Amino acid sequence: MRRRYLLGLFFIASLAVVAYGQKAQVAATSVAETNIRKHIAYLASDKLEGRRTGEPGALTAAGYVADMFANYRLRPGARGK
Repeated sequence: MRRRYLLGLFFIASLAVVAYGQKAQVAATSVAETNIRKHIAYLASDKLEGRRTGEPGALTAAGYVADMFANYRLRPGARGK
C-alpha cells in the first residue's frame, strides 16, 4: 500500500515539474517562434513561384537559406569520407 502511495506521489510531482517547465519554455520561445514564422512565411510566399527545381523561385529560396545559414554562422555538421 505504501509503495502505491509513493508511486502516486512521484507521478503527481513529475506532472507538476513538467507543467512548470512548459510555462517557462513558452515565454522564452516567443521571439524564436516569431523569427521562424517570418522565415517560413517568406519561403512559402507566392513571390518564390512554387520553388520547383531549376526555376528562379528555387534559386531565390536556396540563396535565402544560404544567407540565413551564413548569418547564423552555421556550418555543415556531417563530413564525407
